[in-house]
Amino acid sequence: MICGPPRWARSSLSTRRLLRSPSAILLLICVCVISVSATVFGRDLDVRVGVYENPPLLASDEGGRPRGLFVDILRHVAAKEGWTLHFLPGNWDENLARLDAGGIDVLPAIAISPGRGQRYLFSEQNVLSNWGQLYLRAGSDIKALPDLDGRRIAVLKGDIYTLGEDGLPAICEKFSLRCEFMLLDSYAEVLGAVDAGKTDAGLVNRIFGITHRDRYKVEPSPILIMPLDVRIAVSRRSPNAVEIQQAIDRGLSTLKRDKQSFYHRFFNSILESDKVVEIIPFWAKWLIAGVGVLVAVLLVGGFALRWQVRARTRALAMSEQKYRGLYETASISIWEEDLSAVYLELSRLRDSGVEDLSAYLDLHPERVAHFAAIVKVTDVNPATLELFAAPSKKALMAGLSVVFSPTSLEVFRTGLLAMWEGKPAFTAEAEHCALDGRRLRVVVSHPVPGSVEAARRVPVIVLDITEREKIQRRLGEREVLLRTLFNALPDLVWLKDSRGAYLSCNQAFERFFGVVENDIIGKTDSHFLGRDLSEAFLRHDQAVIADCKPGVDEEEIPRAGDQEARVLETIRTPVFTESGRLIGVLGVGRDITLRKQQEERILHQAHFDTLTDLPNRFLSLDRLSQLLHDARRDNQQVAVVFLDLDDFKKINDTLGHDVGDSLLIQAARRLSASVRETDTVGRLGGDEFIVLLGGLADADDARAVVETLLRRFRAAFEVDGRDLIVTASIGIALYPGDGDTPSTLLRNADSAMYHAKARGRNTYAFFTREMNRRVSRRLQV
Repeated sequence: MICGPPRWARSSLSTRRLLRSPSAILLLICVCVISVSATVFGRDLDVRVGVYENPPLLASDEGGRPRGLFVDILRHVAAKEGWTLHFLPGNWDENLARLDAGGIDVLPAIAISPGRGQRYLFSEQNVLSNWGQLYLRAGSDIKALPDLDGRRIAVLKGDIYTLGEDGLPAICEKFSLRCEFMLLDSYAEVLGAVDAGKTDAGLVNRIFGITHRDRYKVEPSPILIMPLDVRIAVSRRSPNAVEIQQAIDRGLSTLKRDKQSFYHRFFNSILESDKVVEIIPFWAKWLIAGVGVLVAVLLVGGFALRWQVRARTRALAMSEQKYRGLYETASISIWEEDLSAVYLELSRLRDSGVEDLSAYLDLHPERVAHFAAIVKVTDVNPATLELFAAPSKKALMAGLSVVFSPTSLEVFRTGLLAMWEGKPAFTAEAEHCALDGRRLRVVVSHPVPGSVEAARRVPVIVLDITEREKIQRRLGEREVLLRTLFNALPDLVWLKDSRGAYLSCNQAFERFFGVVENDIIGKTDSHFLGRDLSEAFLRHDQAVIADCKPGVDEEEIPRAGDQEARVLETIRTPVFTESGRLIGVLGVGRDITLRKQQEERILHQAHFDTLTDLPNRFLSLDRLSQLLHDARRDNQQVAVVFLDLDDFKKINDTLGHDVGDSLLIQAARRLSASVRETDTVGRLGGDEFIVLLGGLADADDARAVVETLLRRFRAAFEVDGRDLIVTASIGIALYPGDGDTPSTLLRNADSAMYHAKARGRNTYAFFTREMNRRVSRRLQV
């Protein structure tokens, strides 16, 4: 443990009470939580639980029945919630694969990490804290991390203590230690490999090691890594993920509050100190025999002992040389401290009758500073000088009062409790200050000495995590920024998993559908949308997943609140991890209702007359083409009626354009009211109109319609309080006799209309060959 010199230790800094739970000493908590605020009520569920061998936390007995602390917790929750549990056995790798694929709903006894926090939905409540610890064969010479060089180490395949930059392989690589790792399927195989001599060491979690070391000829080492929270993970593919998570949290909270629950009994039984029983031989005959044997051994083994001492001395010298080489060249800070005075002082306290050191220090807080004052820093490596910006060891020793922050006494107090309770190692986070004023966040770790001799030289590793914390803080700030931008987008944005369950959405989505993000996490569209709409969304999602590329759709969706139908243009994109595993579908929806309305308005304006809202020349000729096509098929006739208002120009010039426009609008209405719904009335421009009559048997059918039109026009038009008499001249061309193309029929109907005007207006005329000859002669002239 690192502490300051006496003058710093004598300062009047106050100490705060720390947690008394022994498990709090070695924690490095890394939490990634998905916050779910919805209230979930219990209901009947079939919950699939993965089981692997990790006793006493999780295992199966000889009959294949699941057992262990986590099984008891889940059974407790299931009884409260009315669940039915289905336990599915398998090894660690198989269960992780099932959890990823949704083959199981729950995997107990799994350590949380940032990566796993993204993949799975963890219980908010922590079940226990655990860490990795190396176990060795009895009598092994491995005492510290440098001793692992050239050794063979058994590890669990896929174990979190072997993954990432904090895993054992990465740590060995940082220290340039050449280690060979044997991958096995269970912790039992790991300790079995150590016991059988197949490996020099085995990495297991501390709970498994505590409860199983007596079954194997192994003993714990002071080498500890990666303190982690162990929780219960829920598959994000489970249809009831959020409900299951919240029920587990409720059950754990109840168990933790009840100090008499099986949860607390488990830890009280598993973590109690080993009792030491002294057996004193008292029979004189055995004493006499023992003395005789001892004398014989001394006589016979004198020379062998001398040889062993020399060999051991050479081995120690080589080990010391190797240690010093690693010590001087290590890239992380290493301190050597003499804790022997602290060890002796604690022994005197124990001999004086003190049983609870934590309570003693609460009554005598000044004693913490006293203990800190008797710690001696004997040496530091070059990496330490670089970390603390010290030009020399002498300068660092002189500046220790600057190095240690006011919170250092709290960390030191925790270390004292670790020594008092006989813990194998101590790890804690602390704040230090470099001599150049930089604030440092570090992890302090060292083995806890078990004797005065071991306490005289304790290696203390100080790992700088300042940059990591800065990166985590920047990542947090970046996440807040991205979330702000995410919610500021006017478009609807959402993310679903491959089953269609929502993972996230922005505020625009919430406003449109009238939902809250936390309420829909883990739920599908069917929970808050109609059946037809939710099934359509699901088809679109599955289509882009199958095609592995984005898809664009236009969907008409009722908006929450006013239920107004809005048109959304949605772009769905399948999202994959770097390894190619499907995460889900990212959707972006833009409200294009106004744009669609504008497009329809433009399209209408392109085909209809602005004043009368009748089909214009373009649309009228298009409909004439369709009529001709149908007439050819059905062997029928089509009439093109060309109508011109008589003396309209005089009205327009004398009474004004407003009166003329009103007259045209009323004329259009009379024309439309005089024909069938299947007929077309269009405006060609000015005071010229066209009427298209289809499905005719002969010319008399057209004649009857035209005479109706003339009668309608003989009635006065009332415009601005005036009665205006306006008649019409009409020309008629028939298909197929007068032409078989739209342009020919329109031209011939126009000629017939002029013939009607020449006859005195307010009449109609059918197109004849003679009219055609007259037009040709006029064109020739």
